[in-house]
Amino acid sequence: MMRLSGRRYDTFGSHTDLSSIPAMKRYDKAYVSCIFTRNASRARSIAVMLESMGIPTELGGSGVDLRKELPYEVEHQCPDYTLYGLKYSVGFVTRGCIRNCPWCLVPIKEGRIRFHAPLEEFLRHKRLMLLDNNLLAYDGHHEILEKLAVWGVETCFTQGLDIRLVDNENARLLKLVRYRDTEFRYPRLYFSWDSLDMESDVLKGIDTLKRHGIPPSHLLFYMLCGFKIRSEDYTWDYFMENDWYRYETLAKLGVKPFVMKWNGRRDIPLLNAFARWVNKAKKAYRKSLGALESFKSWLSYEYGVRSVG
Repeated sequence: MMRLSGRRYDTFGSHTDLSSIPAMKRYDKAYVSCIFTRNASRARSIAVMLESMGIPTELGGSGVDLRKELPYEVEHQCPDYTLYGLKYSVGFVTRGCIRNCPWCLVPIKEGRIRFHAPLEEFLRHKRLMLLDNNLLAYDGHHEILEKLAVWGVETCFTQGLDIRLVDNENARLLKLVRYRDTEFRYPRLYFSWDSLDMESDVLKGIDTLKRHGIPPSHLLFYMLCGFKIRSEDYTWDYFMENDWYRYETLAKLGVKPFVMKWNGRRDIPLLNAFARWVNKAKKAYRKSLGALESFKSWLSYEYGVRSVG
């Protein structure tokens, strides 16, 4: 809930039966946000319901419209964290990105990297979920990291940092920040290794962080898999040369890999099994067998696959 110019702004989850809330009728305007295209029909249904109740409604979000933006006064109003009982703050210091990755909507939706809001605008806790898409690409990121370090804010860089932009200076500053995972339980920095041609930058970045006191065990790398490949072309050889190679390289360095299937693909059985094994079923890893043989053994046990490779 937010108060702006005497008006009250509430946020309701998509599961809410809005028609059962008579108080909804007192609002001047409703904003419905949809992040993912898979939820677009649900978001549109909510918008139609609100309109039928006589409430002017705006529908936006990347799931339905990449261009629509919130009014300035809403975008830059500090959220009411009590709505969901949050014990951490959430916000963007920057928007946009310097990259133009073909699988990403950020360049289309937000454009080039730019300053968005000061930390003071939304920081109300000693814990922060920072949503910036490429913080290290912003020229003023050193000042932001210094503030987080000096203020002692436990910070989750949940969208990930760009390993290609890690250097001695920002690695030194990151070491001073109390970086955390999404549950604020363990030290964690998030990066990505999305294509093979990033290998030299990935290895260099990990080494730079290590030299400045950030151990590989504190790093999690998202691995984008299944982008622009037909299911019938996702062979064992392709898997070994692309996805397994990245996984094994990271794992041997002591880094935690995390498989992200492009667009939530479900049409590639081997990729689905690999993602499940890496992300959820690591108890199936046996040191006596090694990583690859453990995975093959697990495939045999879970899926009845008798021979691969």
